[in-house]
Amino acid sequence: MAGLTLFGSACAAFEPTMQEPSLQNSVVSVGADLANPEQKVLAEVYAQSFPRSGREGTVIGIGNEQDRVSLVRNGAVLVAFGCTGELLGISDPAAAKSLAEEFAQDEDPNKKLSEEWKSKVYDAFSRSLPGEVMATDAGDAQGCEGVDASNPGASLPQWVVPFYLKPSLVREDRVKVLNEIAGSLTTKELKEMTEKVRDGKAPASEVARDWLSH
Repeated sequence: MAGLTLFGSACAAFEPTMQEPSLQNSVVSVGADLANPEQKVLAEVYAQSFPRSGREGTVIGIGNEQDRVSLVRNGAVLVAFGCTGELLGISDPAAAKSLAEEFAQDEDPNKKLSEEWKSKVYDAFSRSLPGEVMATDAGDAQGCEGVDASNPGASLPQWVVPFYLKPSLVREDRVKVLNEIAGSLTTKELKEMTEKVRDGKAPASEVARDWLSH
């Protein structure tokens, strides 16, 4: 009986097992609120850029944009994005409120565009993220003009920033996609793309493709 048990164990060890595809080889799902024209077109920009690094990207609609960080954390989507102030207001309302009070007292008329405040708000948001999630550097475009006034970070600078599930992206994904978009997309271009989608002039996928090919 002992020999039979050993034989059975040995057979089990050699049985082929189904291997789950590595997150780093899977399709990159980009989560966005598809009822929001800005979110919709930005999601297409990110998703259509992943072939640059040899990955396929796809856009997935999310029901509540308040859940973006938690959806990335649990792997429901691999990438999501937003704007530094509004994201901080969601992920750490107390920190957002404190920074907003400090921001209100700053008399610099150009403070919304200053590197100092860009770093302050981004750093606070980055620190607020759970360990499984990481933000890339904030880009050169500001967005989220319709931030809900009840969000504690609504008055803060709103630099576009993507974030992702750490194990899902390799360095090439971050450099060729997220960082390249961050350094290329301007506030003016984002507004123009958003308006085209909002006004129904073209679908978000086409608007994104046109921008990526320019």
